[in-house]
Amino acid sequence: MRTLWKPLLVGLLLATTAAGALSTWVSWRAARVEVDELLDAELSQSVRALAVLAEGLLGDDSLDAQPRELPAWQGAMEQLGAAATGARGHAYERLRRYYLWRGERLLLRSQDAPALDREAAIEGFGEVVEGDAVWRSFRLDGPDGLRALGLEPLQVRAHISVEIARGMAWPLLLELPLLGLLIWAAVRMGSRSLRRIARAVSAQAGDRLQPIERTRVPVEIHGLVDAINDLLGRVDETLRRERRFIDEAAHELRTPVAGMRLHLSNLIEAEDDAGRTRALAQIQRAQARLERGVAQLLTLSRLGPGAPAPRSQRVDLSAQLPGWLAEWIDAGLANDDELELVAEPGCAIDIDPDQLQLLLRNLVDNALRHGGRPAQVRIEVVRSANEVRLAVEDAGPGLPPDERARVLDPFYRPPGTRADGSGLGLSIVARVVELSGGQLSLGAGREGHGLRVEIAWPSSPRVP
Repeated sequence: MRTLWKPLLVGLLLATTAAGALSTWVSWRAARVEVDELLDAELSQSVRALAVLAEGLLGDDSLDAQPRELPAWQGAMEQLGAAATGARGHAYERLRRYYLWRGERLLLRSQDAPALDREAAIEGFGEVVEGDAVWRSFRLDGPDGLRALGLEPLQVRAHISVEIARGMAWPLLLELPLLGLLIWAAVRMGSRSLRRIARAVSAQAGDRLQPIERTRVPVEIHGLVDAINDLLGRVDETLRRERRFIDEAAHELRTPVAGMRLHLSNLIEAEDDAGRTRALAQIQRAQARLERGVAQLLTLSRLGPGAPAPRSQRVDLSAQLPGWLAEWIDAGLANDDELELVAEPGCAIDIDPDQLQLLLRNLVDNALRHGGRPAQVRIEVVRSANEVRLAVEDAGPGLPPDERARVLDPFYRPPGTRADGSGLGLSIVARVVELSGGQLSLGAGREGHGLRVEIAWPSSPRVP
């Protein structure tokens, strides 16, 4: 199971280690430069002191045939601290060599130092290669052909640099466990708010969702809490809507079921054929109403949240509407009802054809049911620069302005409505318009009466 604190711990520990290592490396580089400068200064100072002493103490009559040797303490370079230091000197001094010439004659050299040509080193600081060893050199030329030379192996400087690096790295390595423990504790403390939020979400009741309080939540995760609260609010509203939908659906279906039960009783108790015929006709009307209500409930459920994305394609309304309307007219348009279609050519939109038929069928059916007797329904399709508008208008009593928004709610039927229906037709239309990216508006008819339902969609590009 993936956790949040482990990658945070590892990431912070790696970042801190990398920063510490970089700081150590930079400090080591600076220390190495300082060590080189210090040793160069010491080497030049010792050579200069040797030259000054030689000028004052050595004369031609006091020089032997063989050069004198400068003794050095025979310590070990691998020794550290006090072990490398004794009463007679330091372990590093045996590795430094000195030479003193007057003219071509070698006057003085360090103990066990091999013979060296007086021109082997340049004046001032330089380097001398002897076999596999490289030496740092400093040559000082004095009066009367006096020349002093000091050599120090670069191995000494490398050894000192390694010891400095070790001394700086060990504290970093030793502090890593403590650093990891402190980072782990800090991450755990910082994640307490997340665990508190998780407990608050887990404690939510399924039938009543409450927002999470932000009083004890750090400012950095206020956005997360706000997003969770927004989600909880939307889920709670969806649950409330579904419960209301189920209650209203049950109430809506109860009416035709009760009517069918009553008409069945009338059918059983009828004493003649005329009574039985009337009861059968009433049963058929109740059955049709029940069937239509169930079909609309299923349709609205399929179009609800979580519905699959519509399969949009280019549909030319002016070309498709005549055929669809002819099919619906043949399927049951009353003889005295009037249906008029006015469509401009080239009115194409991007929409799912099945959902478009569903929208049109509900619009036309709603207009025929509530458009009075005989019903007069006008369908208009027009195109502007960037959009296509579909309008369905009836000649019925219409709706007051304050009722037009409410009729889009499921099961809502305006007061005084006498036509059969379940109050779902315009709800289905509104949902299809939302899924297809259109805009729905309700208003009065052209002459100030009736209901005009108008939908606008972005027009589909023309196919060349």
